[in-house]
Parts: sequence; structure tokens; C-alpha cells
Amino acid sequence: MSKQKPTEELIKALIACSENLIVVAESLKAYAEVPETKEKETTNEQPEPEKEVTAAPSETLTKPEVKVPTFEEVRKTLAGISSQDDGKYKSQIKDLVGKYSSTGTLKGVPEESYAALVAEAEAIINA
Repeated sequence: MSKQKPTEELIKALIACSENLIVVAESLKAYAEVPETKEKETTNEQPEPEKEVTAAPSETLTKPEVKVPTFEEVRKTLAGISSQDDGKYKSQIKDLVGKYSSTGTLKGVPEESYAALVAEAEAIINA
């Protein structure tokens, strides 16, 4: 019987522990719900039902395509701007190419910078 007595004590202790855990869990649950209840009481407003947002699959998966100009298109655009008004913008375009280029030439401009380079060049003549 002495072996059975510690087992009974362990079972009783385990049950007591489980009951205490339930009490702690319920207290935590009540504590977590308090801010929501107070907020609802102070505003006296009915919470708005959540709106279901649906989007067409194509809208969520595709981004608007940004046309990246080719080297030839950039060269042509910059040459056209440089020659406008008797070469009035030539030095500004040369400085702009130097800003984007690692070598100081158009060939040194990375492809991902073509659109920004063209945009800045067009801004020069529109200023």
C-alpha cells in the first residue's frame, strides 16, 4: 500500500495543479478581454462589421509595367536634348551622364538608371 499512497498523492497534486492552471488561464482570458469591453463602453458605438476585401487575381499578382528605355533610346533622347537650341543643354546633359555613369560615358550608366536619367534630362528642358 505504501507504493500506492505516493501515486495517489501525485495524482491529487496533478489535479490541483491542473485546476490552478485553469484558473490562471481564465484570469488571463478575462484580463485580455477587459480593454475591448472598456473601449466599447466608452465609445457607445457599435463596431463596424469587417468588410471583405476582394481583388481580382490579376490585380494582386501583376504590377504596372514600367517601360525601361533601351541604350539606343536613351542615346537618341539625350542627343536630341543636347542639340536643342543650338546646344544650349549640351553641358548639362554631359554633367547628368557623369552623375549616373561610373566611367563618365553613357556606356557606364547601368540599365536600371536609364529611366531616371531620361526623366532628369527631360526635366532640364522643361524647367
